Parts: sequence; C-alpha cells; structure tokens
Amino acid sequence: MRRQTGVLFAIIWLEAAGDRLECTETPSRSPEAERLILQASNEFRLSNNLPALIWDQTLSDIAYRHSEDMILRSYFDHLNPDAQTPDERIHRQHRRFIGNTGENLSVVVGAPPLAPASISEQAIAGWLRSPPHRANILDKAFTHAGIGVAVKGVEAKITLNFMQVRGILESPIPEILAPDYEFDLRVVAFPPKNTKPKRYVLQPLQPDPKRPDPATWPLSTRRPLVKPGRYTIQFCFPVPRSKFLEVFPGPQIEILE
Repeated sequence: MRRQTGVLFAIIWLEAAGDRLECTETPSRSPEAERLILQASNEFRLSNNLPALIWDQTLSDIAYRHSEDMILRSYFDHLNPDAQTPDERIHRQHRRFIGNTGENLSVVVGAPPLAPASISEQAIAGWLRSPPHRANILDKAFTHAGIGVAVKGVEAKITLNFMQVRGILESPIPEILAPDYEFDLRVVAFPPKNTKPKRYVLQPLQPDPKRPDPATWPLSTRRPLVKPGRYTIQFCFPVPRSKFLEVFPGPQIEILE
C-alpha cells in the first residue's frame, strides 16, 4: 500500500564530462524555512477543511538528510543514486511509524543568502501549481509531516515527507537483529480510536516469485521462523465489521545469520 510521489516541477543537474559533480561543502539547515513551509501547508489544508499535519522530528530529519544528499551528490530526484525510493528511505530510518508515505521536492535558486520566507513562498507556490504535489498536500489520509531544507550558496533543496500513520510502535525496533532477537511489536493505535494490528508479515525486500507468500504471525510471536535477510514488517489491522485485514508497512529490518 504505497502512495505515488509527486512529479518534480524543477530540476537542476550539475554534470561535467558525463559524470555527476559532487559537492564537498556541507550545506546548512534552515529550521525557520521548515517551520514556515509546515505553517503554509497547514493553512492551505485548513482552508480546505482538512486537519493540520502533525510535525514529526524524526520524519523531518529523514527529509533533511535527503535534501542534504541531493546537494552533496548533485541530483534532484525522489530516487537517490543508491536506487532508494522515499518509501524505502522512510521505513528504513523511522523505527516506530507504521503507515503509507508520500513526498514533495522543490529547489529554490537565488542570490545568497536565501531568506527562509522566500524559500517557503517559492516552494509552496510551485507545489500548488503542480497537481500531484497539490494532491499530496491535500491528501486527507496523511496525518504527519517532516520537512528538511538544505541550503548551499545560491540554492536550497527542500524535501517534504508525508505519512499516513496507522500505528506507532511503543519501542523503536533496531534495524539489524540477531537471530535470537525477541521481537517487541507492541503498537499504539493512531488515532487512538482506531483498532490495533492483530498480526504481522515479514515481507522480503527482494521477494522470490517461486516461493509462497510469507506467513502471517500473531503479534505475540517473538521469534518468527524466517531466513536471514532484509524484510519490511507489514502490520495487519482488522477492518471493522468485516473479516478483512488492512495491511500497512512498518520499519525495515535485517535478520542476521
């Protein structure tokens, strides 16, 4: 259940002799521009009778690392040079959230120093002119947001990460697990009135089409019988007044030999 990310509305490439130039100067972060972008996004949502997005600092730090990486490795894309999608980056780095994701990107260019208000105004204006970006901001399913603004010289690169949070792990789960690690998958429902998950699936990041679908496990199972490898923990939430389960992705993990 992954959401499609928006179409880019501006692209800057810095290339020489067919190779991407990489920046060695560390960008600076603009928390004020991040705050203004969240404020403007929420004002637009409220004007359309939608609830405000909840700021999540971990999601913001994930967004900033992508903005910083786009400057340091001189690219502008949802897919980074390591072929990681926004969904993969978020579920690898956020160790508690369970839910679907989305992402908006922007680049602002101007004479330095770039003012936070100018960065925010130009990013928001560009997103609202672009139907996919606008749709992300107005998606009623999204509940949380994190924004990262990296600035270097004449440009700022902005990442706005969205999440539809369906549940929150009580304790962060480590990314790398020993074979005898005891899973602690206690989940707090979000919003609190919603149901909690009853089961989970360890979905291989590289599924084998010749193997059967992975088994579901009750949350009380502490040691699932799976082979070493990389997995996404997928949580199965009961759909009220039905026999169906709704599946939402959680953190990615690696189980060692």
